[in-house]
Amino acid sequence: MVVKLVEVHSHHAVTSNNSYSLREVYINPQRVVSMREDTGFRSLLSEGELPDGLNDNQMFTRIFLDQGQGGRSIVVVGDPVSVDRKLTEGQARVLRG
Repeated sequence: MVVKLVEVHSHHAVTSNNSYSLREVYINPQRVVSMREDTGFRSLLSEGELPDGLNDNQMFTRIFLDQGQGGRSIVVVGDPVSVDRKLTEGQARVLRG
């Protein structure tokens, strides 16, 4: 099963300026190692650096993904609780304490 989220994609690797766009990304929830709120993107939003159409109070979540011998992270639109809810929708959860 994969889950569709909206990623904030940075173009700074392609262009000399830091421009951003939104794009759909499909995540395998079993590859998610951890998540946390990314407050840096809230600052970018308030500075007008992110695409138009986002709510001024929008929150962002950085997702850390396991890719075998390494990992990577992406930033998606939404707070960690709602992103977690989407990633675990329809799955039984086992809490270990």
